[in-house]
Amino acid sequence: MKSKQPVVSLLSLFFLLSLFLFSPSDSQAKVHTGIIGAVKHKVKELREKKDEAFLTWTGEINYGADGLNFECGNTSTTFIYRISYKNSLGKPPRAGYPRLHVKKNGSEVAGSPFLMSFQSGNFRTGAIYSHSLQLSSGDDYSYYFEAEYSKDDASVTRLTTNEITSPFVTDGSGTNGCWQIQEVDRGAVSYTSLAFDGSGKPSIIYTKQEAYSVYLSSCYYTYYEYKCDYYREIRYRDNLNLAVSPSSGSWSISRVDASTEITHPSHTVDGAGDMRVLYIADGNLKYAKRTEGVWAMGTIDTGNYSYSALAVDGTGAPHAAYYNITGQKLKYARWTEGVWAMGTPDPAGNVGKGTAISVDASNNPHISYWDSSNNLLKHAVWNGSVWTVQIVDAAGLTLYPATSLDLDALGYPHISYYNSALKYAGWTGAGWNIQTIDAGVDVGSHNSIKVDSSGNPRISYYDATVDALKFAAWDGGAWVKKTVDTGTGRFNSLKLLGGNIPGISYSDGAALKYAEWVP
Repeated sequence: MKSKQPVVSLLSLFFLLSLFLFSPSDSQAKVHTGIIGAVKHKVKELREKKDEAFLTWTGEINYGADGLNFECGNTSTTFIYRISYKNSLGKPPRAGYPRLHVKKNGSEVAGSPFLMSFQSGNFRTGAIYSHSLQLSSGDDYSYYFEAEYSKDDASVTRLTTNEITSPFVTDGSGTNGCWQIQEVDRGAVSYTSLAFDGSGKPSIIYTKQEAYSVYLSSCYYTYYEYKCDYYREIRYRDNLNLAVSPSSGSWSISRVDASTEITHPSHTVDGAGDMRVLYIADGNLKYAKRTEGVWAMGTIDTGNYSYSALAVDGTGAPHAAYYNITGQKLKYARWTEGVWAMGTPDPAGNVGKGTAISVDASNNPHISYWDSSNNLLKHAVWNGSVWTVQIVDAAGLTLYPATSLDLDALGYPHISYYNSALKYAGWTGAGWNIQTIDAGVDVGSHNSIKVDSSGNPRISYYDATVDALKFAAWDGGAWVKKTVDTGTGRFNSLKLLGGNIPGISYSDGAALKYAEWVP
């Protein structure tokens, strides 16, 4: 309603003016000049009030709370600054604006302020400008944006944003690295799976809930006629999405599958660049393979399944571990000679929740999982003819069904898991070395492990006590722990780029995020 008040006010002035102009009274003619002046003043006042401009964050992914992506990087990183300029009358900024100011230790860097380039949009609703830079190392950078416009085509008005301390630029030595964090997608994201291709490009398979409308009818007979009532019903489904990081710009996102409920996706990118995905869709175990951009979809097992995990061996054959909810059994499937060969690695009791799988150099699968009947962490390995099952940890009764497994160069298994704390179990060749990494009421229920090129385990995990994504690395003598991101961290998936640089995909329920360590 407030936006209409100036118009009503102006119309009222014109109405009063018309009464005086067309009135036969000579005495009223004396005030004509005063009223005309008042109208002119009001018109000018309203024009000045409307002629307003703003500098705001663009609201794009990675630009919702500031004007910079990335917040950290090294001297090879291209830092991209973006700002939105808008004017209530659709007027552009003055020539030479908007400008970006970048400071180091309080002084403008060489070339600052930088003229920004128009990218998209319009001046009334928001024109987006951008500028890219590479910076020398330092932790004392700051930036802000400024613009000028001619208000009422007369006076010049200057706009500035607050000065923000960022980015942090490492020197690349590895002694002062940082986590480079990106927002990949927004929405109700849950499960994530991360993989790197041969060129080091990350890809993320994830589930995202989507609302859709269904139009229904209810028909019935009345005394006089047959009638139908029509209505709309909101329903929800899960999309299985793929996000691929380009060399520059935003992530490329596409849909792989959609179903009422999709859980526990796991994916890899093989040596040929083909992508393999295993997941549960409405209780059925499904498998998809993308070759040269084309997806081939299939169902491995129909029923009521959960906790699916995928590994691909040296011959390119996929291996799947999963849990049969109805039969309460650990299941295993391997693609061989054109069919899925299936088996039950451990038939004793209710076993198989929290499955994870990895394949050794002899193409034999290793599986970690939870024995619910006895509250045990177990490990099963196929030796080429039979399954050998071991109890890994029998010292707890509160084991959460979430394990992660990786093998070192010797083929020894390393397992991360939750048992009233984040725990680690590593096979030494003679027994299991069990350690508590991080204790807490709910620390580590979401975790992921990889072994680096030196044989040291690295673990990403969610600390619910402080609502943060954390990372722990064994340095040969102790666990070194770091906080990666706050207010998020569930459904994390860890992979090592080049065998050593960690990358983590994760979710906070409202966005998909990706963090990569920059040495």
